[in-house]
Amino acid sequence: MDNSSFFRLLVLVALLIFPSWMYSYCALGGELRYSCLGNNNFEIELIVYTDCYDTGNPCPFTTPSSRTVRFFTSSNLPASNIGDNGEIVLEKVEEYPLSDTTHQDRECGFIPKTVCVNAIVYTGTVNLPFRFGGYYLAAEWPQRKVMVTNMRQTTPNGPIFTSRISQNALTQCHSGSKFRDWYQLYFCLDEEISYDHSVISTDADSLIYEFYQPFINTWPDPPFNTLRFENGYGLNNLLGNNNDRLRIDKHSGIISGAPSQAGTYLIGVAVREYSNNQLIGTTYREIFFFTGDCGGANADFEIKDFYCINKRVMFSNFNENFITSEWIFGDFDNPIGSTTADNGRFTYPEFGEFDVTRIAYGPFDACNDTVTQTILIKDEEVGLFVEVERGNCDSDTLDVIVTAKSTFLPLDDLDIELIVRRGNTSETTSSTVHEFSISGFPLFTILLSVVNPDICAAQYFELQPTGFIFNDGFTKDYFICDGEVTLDEHCDLRNELIDLVWYPAPLDIIEQDFPFDCIIPVVAPDTSTLYVGTLTLEDCIGHFYYNVGVYKEGDKFLQDTFCGRKIQIEENPFSGFANGYTWRFLQDDILVGSRIAEFPEMVFPSYGDAIVELIPFQLDGINCPDTIRQEIFLFEPSVEWEIDLITLNCIDSLTIVISGNQTGGVLGEEEYIFIKEGQDTIVSQNAEFEFTIGLSDRIEFTLIVKTDKGCFIEESFNLETPYNPNLTGSESFSICFGDTLVLEYPPLDGLEFNWIDTFGFLSGANELPALVMPDSSYLYEISTSFNGCDYSYTFEVEVNYSNEVDLSSLWICDNLFVQELDFKEILGSNITQWNIYDSEGELFKSGKENQNVVVFPELSTYSLELFSDIEGQCGTVGRGVIHFLDTSTVELEIFVKEEECVEDKVFLTLERSFALAGFPEDLFELNWTVITSNDSIFFSDDTLRLRSEGIKEFSVFLKARSSEECVFYQALDFNFELIDLSGAIDSFQICRGDSIQLLTNISGVWDYVWTPAYGFLSPLTDSNPLVSPDQSIQYIADIQSKNCSAEQMVFVEVFAGPNIESIWADPMELFEPGEILLNSSILGDYIDITWRPKELLDNPFVSNPIGFIEETVTFTVVVSDSSGCTDSSTVTVIVEKRPCAPPFVFLPNAFSPNGDGMNDVLYVRGEEIVNIELRIYNRYGQQIFYSDDQSRGWKGDFRGEDMPPGVYSYHLVVECTDGKENELRGNVNLVR
Repeated sequence: MDNSSFFRLLVLVALLIFPSWMYSYCALGGELRYSCLGNNNFEIELIVYTDCYDTGNPCPFTTPSSRTVRFFTSSNLPASNIGDNGEIVLEKVEEYPLSDTTHQDRECGFIPKTVCVNAIVYTGTVNLPFRFGGYYLAAEWPQRKVMVTNMRQTTPNGPIFTSRISQNALTQCHSGSKFRDWYQLYFCLDEEISYDHSVISTDADSLIYEFYQPFINTWPDPPFNTLRFENGYGLNNLLGNNNDRLRIDKHSGIISGAPSQAGTYLIGVAVREYSNNQLIGTTYREIFFFTGDCGGANADFEIKDFYCINKRVMFSNFNENFITSEWIFGDFDNPIGSTTADNGRFTYPEFGEFDVTRIAYGPFDACNDTVTQTILIKDEEVGLFVEVERGNCDSDTLDVIVTAKSTFLPLDDLDIELIVRRGNTSETTSSTVHEFSISGFPLFTILLSVVNPDICAAQYFELQPTGFIFNDGFTKDYFICDGEVTLDEHCDLRNELIDLVWYPAPLDIIEQDFPFDCIIPVVAPDTSTLYVGTLTLEDCIGHFYYNVGVYKEGDKFLQDTFCGRKIQIEENPFSGFANGYTWRFLQDDILVGSRIAEFPEMVFPSYGDAIVELIPFQLDGINCPDTIRQEIFLFEPSVEWEIDLITLNCIDSLTIVISGNQTGGVLGEEEYIFIKEGQDTIVSQNAEFEFTIGLSDRIEFTLIVKTDKGCFIEESFNLETPYNPNLTGSESFSICFGDTLVLEYPPLDGLEFNWIDTFGFLSGANELPALVMPDSSYLYEISTSFNGCDYSYTFEVEVNYSNEVDLSSLWICDNLFVQELDFKEILGSNITQWNIYDSEGELFKSGKENQNVVVFPELSTYSLELFSDIEGQCGTVGRGVIHFLDTSTVELEIFVKEEECVEDKVFLTLERSFALAGFPEDLFELNWTVITSNDSIFFSDDTLRLRSEGIKEFSVFLKARSSEECVFYQALDFNFELIDLSGAIDSFQICRGDSIQLLTNISGVWDYVWTPAYGFLSPLTDSNPLVSPDQSIQYIADIQSKNCSAEQMVFVEVFAGPNIESIWADPMELFEPGEILLNSSILGDYIDITWRPKELLDNPFVSNPIGFIEETVTFTVVVSDSSGCTDSSTVTVIVEKRPCAPPFVFLPNAFSPNGDGMNDVLYVRGEEIVNIELRIYNRYGQQIFYSDDQSRGWKGDFRGEDMPPGVYSYHLVVECTDGKENELRGNVNLVR
């Protein structure tokens, strides 16, 4: 990859990593203020404090000219009626630097150069109509200072500045408080902080200061997320020191504490503003405390044990206590370079050891500091690189093997880290070989590094194409009539690193290098050409295709001469490149036709000269004419045929030669085509065709004369052949043995014939017809010849004898010697004679009846013979065997293969065995019979699979029966102790804390084991146990009887029910009869709520009823849900007399005697006060005001002169109506 490609890749990566916020100031804090202008108009002021120290971080100095403030309701919903859909734009009005002069009197005191803060002010106005709950304001800033000691780094980390305008501020036109300016930026380590963060103007009579956790940019809608503190930091420990933590006085706003470590700390300060005990607003401010050493400049800087490979070294980790600094590289007295930049950067001329000196300058020479250290720069020791092996590129997934290599030190002796990234996926290994599969990505990156800290090895980075060809098969068509065309539509950034070669060679090559590399051919072909771009990376190959059509003015696009008046346009030079085509056809300069088609057909009115014009519509071509034309000639053809037919063969098929002689005129070189249905088309330069067809007396075919000039003349023929189909064929006859038959064949003049055989002939061998009497079935054949064709005719003669059939054997039991035999049924027809022979072959019995009773003398085997004479046939004889069975050899058994009883269900599998010595088993039909107390059921399968339910006793019988009524039996009895669970309930619903029994309606005579044991109140072997789980659970009972088993599942669904987390009253304590508001916090859904006692409440069935009480009362609330689960809780409201103490007796902690008629006088507040003594002191302890009259307050003056703004202390003694006294001390803020 060249440098420009690599640079473009890095730019692309940078744009993905650093979004648009990288072009704004880094915020060091800020605040959002509001001021009431009257008539519901407010001025909104946003002050953002930004870092103006240039450290090269991602916050360049470009100040936005405006910022947006969004308004929300008290429910955090956008106040869309304000401004533009809930937003207004503030314009920048001022920008100025902040200064810190708190260290100017200190010896060597100065603010480090790195502490630099600018203030940017934006303002705007808005009309805010009254809204219950007021408004919540928010403004975002894209980026906060990156390195913050007490906060975790997040992305994005921009701040959200907020403020709240209460409904009271809207009705009374209150303005928000304004903090005093940020006047101290830098704080010394181990020195006590006393930073006044109070307000300098307010409409409130009471202020409460506190730290808050700043918000992070989760724009656009609240609630906003807050920043997360680093470990060891929090709101109660913002500086991370446990001895003297940072704190704020909630009344004065004084921040105190002592920093113990250098850093940059984010501090959030909020002030809640009250008027007449009502919250009127909240103002927030973010600032930074920079902490460090105040003992003068410090030149300390950190170095590494050694620096590798790159001789350019930057020293960036240095002490920041300096005004300016200087770096000296090499020997101090004879340096090889120097710089006054804060970050020392230098490129050393060679590898080796060098001195580095840093001088940090303070305000005076005595405050300067100098540090010198020696560094070591080492050369490359490993020389990392990789080899990449790709697998088969034919599928959607590519297998890749990356192997780490080295030039110098072997990698087996080192610890390495090999990282392969593709898209958002990253794989890391410590092995030198990494195999992975990739799909859909054009590139992957390889990052190889040595982990050993004592080895100098440059990290190896390589960007590799995967090998996938993107847009593979891309095809584009161009058309050109003159000039050249640039083929540039295949370019794709994803193919940038893959070799691309074009064939055929183009006229020129443009090597594009921006916005990405691409090889672009420039072509100017003389004829239509397909240009192919081949992309190759190892075994991965892809192609791009450009089909460049070409038409040059004067090129012929039609043939010169056409045979006939009809022409078919088969070539269109503009085909595919225009939206339409108009063809004009002319003869004698007269338009004789036109067509709108791509390939039209046209029939001219006459033969001779003609002109064809082509007008393409919206032609997508380069330098092409509007119309092209060509002259053609239409030739008039004529053909007449004389056909000869010659027979070559006429035996099993017909082979014929057809030749033709055509007269007339055609144009061009002739070609003859023979077409016959069912035959291959024959094309020949001569009009003679030899072919073979099946035997037929006629032949149909078509002859075509075709020329290269477009002549096409077609004619069909139907000719007679020498074949006679009447002289071939076959006949068949059926006769009984001894009959005669006449074989007839038609005689023809000139017919030659010959009998192939004269078997059974009664007539002469050369006579027709022939008389025959064969004694067996025979096929007679006569062969003949006529008109050059050979024929064969056959006579199939079937000679029938008496029909012999095999009779089925008869099987008879040994106790049935007297048998009535139905011979007609055995043979299937009336008989003329029956014979029975004994085992010696001697005739035992015979007769001519269809039925007869035969008495057999003994167990033996007999032969049976039956005769029948059926009219129209040659007769039938049947022969069979009669067997007598010896029943003493019968073996019939039942086997139990499977026996299982589950609950009240029985599962049986029985198999049977049957044998009769010397006889086939299939003589007998075997059947099962199952007999219960109420029913009988029959089965015929070999295996009996029995499934019963609720039947305890039954018997199984096996019967073997032959067709001759030989019957044998076998039987088994079964008895089961069934387990009936039909009355069991498989699920219950209870409320958490309730209990339930699991098997109430089931017998307990069996053995039980329950699982799991969770929630059991009874033994696990109880038949009906008591359980009380606190969550839904499935219980399983394993039940056993004498020979049956069962499993019962019981699901207990436990409803959590409503949970009263807390209840409270507002107020919890009254000092006279009055109203209270009851409230409850309930977890979970509920449908009913009831408070008691009901009579003291306006509505006891709501979650927040209002009551009126005269004495101490305990209220109880009960809630229930749709499942019937309940919960209850109580709260006690106390009624007693007001105490003589805050908040019933108090002095506001702030007032503003500025003559605006609001909060100008500081009064002692309280309704039960009888006497007071109020004393006010300044910061020196001098009493400047005294009053013993509650109606006389302090106006902020002393001896007729206004006192300056600040914090004053007070001492108050009060006596109340109950006779009690109280003494109060504290501070009050005087704000002008």
